[in-house]
Parts: sequence; structure tokens; C-alpha cells
Amino acid sequence: MKDISREEAERMWEEATPVEVERRPGGMNTVLSIRMTNELLGELEIAARSQGKGPTTLARELIEQGLALGPSASVPLLAKVASRLAEETAGMARGRRSAGRAVKPPVATRAKALRGRVSVEDVSEESRGVDRRT
Repeated sequence: MKDISREEAERMWEEATPVEVERRPGGMNTVLSIRMTNELLGELEIAARSQGKGPTTLARELIEQGLALGPSASVPLLAKVASRLAEETAGMARGRRSAGRAVKPPVATRAKALRGRVSVEDVSEESRGVDRRT
């Protein structure tokens, strides 16, 4: 990056043209910061990754789903949640079948590992298809 003098920076500032930013109505332009434990964040990250989403996207979807279950849920919110769940269910039905049998999503065992129910090695072996039950 080129170093410029203070005078040059002031001249550039004076000559600059303001840019107008247009916000779309209904766009996501509000941020909500929430506190959670490291364990909960870990669970959220694992669940989101297993679904190919970011943790904030999954958190937003879970909040929407929770609100949709309430008695004061709006029709647009209910429609949005129902549509997304239908799309995800159809995608799971297509993508979770392998060689004629259902494939168990790895998130369940990874979440158990976080809670100390199985070891990390068990999770790693399961993701590679190793069956230690024999």
C-alpha cells in the first residue's frame, strides 16, 4: 500500500463523493448478540457443520422454528419455517440413503462426544466407517 502525506489524504477526502447505501426492506440488517456456554456453542457449531451451514444461520433457523411453535406465530413466519423444513426433509431423503440403507448422521455421535458419552476416537472411527461393536 502506498504511503501518502496528510495533505494528500485531506485533498482526497475533500474530493471524495459520498456513496448512498440502499438497504432492502426485510433484509437481515439487525444483529443480536447472545451469551452461551462454550459447550452449547460447540454443539451448535457441530450441528451447523453437519448441515452445511454456519452456526449463526442454524441459530437463526432454530429461533424461527421455536417462535413458529408459539401461539402468537405470524403466518409469514409459519410459511417460511414450513417451506424450509420441507426443503430440508426432501434433501435429507435424497442424500441420506446409501446403497439402499439409511446412513446415520454423524452429528448425533459427535454431540455425545462433547457430552463425554463416547470418546473422540469412537467418533473418528465412526466417521471412517469403523465398527467396534464386533
